[in-house]
Amino acid sequence: MLKQIAQGKKAKDIAKELYISTLTVNTHKRNILKKFHCKNISHLAAVCVKEGLI
Repeated sequence: MLKQIAQGKKAKDIAKELYISTLTVNTHKRNILKKFHCKNISHLAAVCVKEGLI
C-alpha cells in the first residue's frame, strides 16, 4: 500500500486493488503518516525514497 500511496493513487483505487474498504485505506494511511512522523503524503514519499523503501 505504501508504494501505491507514494504513486499518488486515490484511496478508492487502492481499496479496489486490495479488496478492502476506503475507510481501511484511509486508516492505514493515517497510521503510516504517524509512524514516519510525516505531515502529508509528499513528505512521506520523500522519506520513503530517501530510506530506500520504494
